[in-house]
Amino acid sequence: MHVLGAALAFPAPTMAEAQIEELSHWSKFELDFVIAGVDNCGTTSLGRWLQQLEEVEFSRGGEEDASFFSHDRLLPYVSEVQAFNSQWRSPSTLKGLRHPSLWAHLRVRMALARIQRLRVLLVVCDPLSRIDKAFWWYHICNPPLPHPEAGPLLRTPGTCFRSISSVLEDPQFLRRFEVRRHLEHIQRLFHQRLAVLHQEHLRLQAPDAFYSTLYFLGLPAPEWVRLTRHNHRPGHRTDLCHNATLVRQFKELLAPEYVYLEQLLNKVGMLPVPEQLLLRQSRCDRLEELWEGEDWRKRVMLMVFMMAI
Repeated sequence: MHVLGAALAFPAPTMAEAQIEELSHWSKFELDFVIAGVDNCGTTSLGRWLQQLEEVEFSRGGEEDASFFSHDRLLPYVSEVQAFNSQWRSPSTLKGLRHPSLWAHLRVRMALARIQRLRVLLVVCDPLSRIDKAFWWYHICNPPLPHPEAGPLLRTPGTCFRSISSVLEDPQFLRRFEVRRHLEHIQRLFHQRLAVLHQEHLRLQAPDAFYSTLYFLGLPAPEWVRLTRHNHRPGHRTDLCHNATLVRQFKELLAPEYVYLEQLLNKVGMLPVPEQLLLRQSRCDRLEELWEGEDWRKRVMLMVFMMAI
């Protein structure tokens, strides 16, 4: 090796330091489809729906699979490919992988595009509601609600914020949640092998969303399936929905994302653009999302009755 014109001799690595691995190729992964995101938008629900089908099996038993994040190499090792492919129970099933952040990583997107005939499912959602959920899970001090499936949310002292309004002081925080630049690349990579649903489709049109997904994947309709929501927790996650002015500020900043989501769903959406997106509605506009407990329907009916009087 030469540094500044001088030759430097490096000792050969010892056997203990050296590691020799045979490289393979991404196309060798036995994988038919991925649920690639978007995080905090309903990917768990869609995965759990498909997991009930006999014709489908997921890697890692249906849990989030970070196999494609295990390293930053351009190619996988043969041993990695063999280990991944060995988990499948049947050669005749449709094989899927679920991870809510696949969409956001360039190297992962490029690797997935090398798998022939791989289909990509995306679930998008209201940009503001997604930020509100992420801030609740990871950033707000003393979270008012527990995690819907994992219990209390813990914070490291000095790493949290008292109000979601602090996001407005850090433009880079909002940039972390932009989907357009990533999803445009996915569109170019997968074309007709990409299909998109909106979270509102899962919430309000679950049967239509499910059967559209089956059609996209070439699967038969089951005799029975349970279409429930996962990782969902009603109630005020942060102080956002208490402040209408703050909601308007966020929506103005997120306007380009709203426009792009409309365009995306018009091009590759499996169902028509939901009214909630057209009206730019977030969870702050839905009473049933903000009231805790099972009695929210009764409270809505009582409010309607009182207004009628």
